[in-house]
Amino acid sequence: MIGSTYHRRFYNDRRPRRGAVLIILIAVFAVIMALAAVWAKRTVVEHRRQRRVEQRAQAEWLAEAGVRRAAARLSIDPEYDGETWSIDANELNQRASAEVEIQIEPVTDSANLRLIARARYPAREPRVQSTKTIEFTPPLSEPAS
Repeated sequence: MIGSTYHRRFYNDRRPRRGAVLIILIAVFAVIMALAAVWAKRTVVEHRRQRRVEQRAQAEWLAEAGVRRAAARLSIDPEYDGETWSIDANELNQRASAEVEIQIEPVTDSANLRLIARARYPAREPRVQSTKTIEFTPPLSEPAS
């Protein structure tokens, strides 16, 4: 009889400990999962932020290219009055295409022209836009002989 009492007492003493260990393991697992969720969310947010920075830089480069394109076209053809320049994704080595709207405006009280380029990237769902404006002095046209 003494042996069976000892066995019950030992068995009863061990059960709460196993339950406590299980609760501790579940709590540790929950904390680890919460930390993993926070890390995953931060990773996604940082990835999106980096993508936006890249898109903004791409739009700025496209706007710069737009005013340079306008200046080059005006140097060849004084009648050039702007365009909407569509750039394929393959030309950009990117996933999406872009669009640059080029406008030419006269500058009051001057022979200069204002070149305005508005770049939208990506073209279908523009997330970023950049505008570049410069004043351009057209090359002197050669007098007709």
